[in-house]
Amino acid sequence: MKKLFLLLITSAAFAGCYYDNMDEVYPGAGLFQPCDTTGVISYNTHIVPILQNNCISCHSGSGANGGVTLDNYQGVYDVATNTALIGVTWHQSLYTPMPPNYQIDSCSLVQLKKWVDAGAPNN
Repeated sequence: MKKLFLLLITSAAFAGCYYDNMDEVYPGAGLFQPCDTTGVISYNTHIVPILQNNCISCHSGSGANGGVTLDNYQGVYDVATNTALIGVTWHQSLYTPMPPNYQIDSCSLVQLKKWVDAGAPNN
């Protein structure tokens, strides 16, 4: 009887250790934002933040690496319409992968592709 009681107490103690707080179980999970590519992808709302977070530090101003300037619409449009933007960001063969040390997250890549496929509008 004593063993049964000890077993029940031990089981209750372990059951009480169950985590149901997602932030404790999966740190950083609250940072996840759903990827919505169902609507219109806007240059100002979607594309500029992607470029600011991944490209502008090397590709802006008069000293832009490779002569590729991505801090203004015309510079982005030029590389978007000659397939280079998708080739380098998707790390496709025959293109120099950009950024060179990591790949842009999949949601941003899909947004870039959808924007380019729509004709790279200045919206």
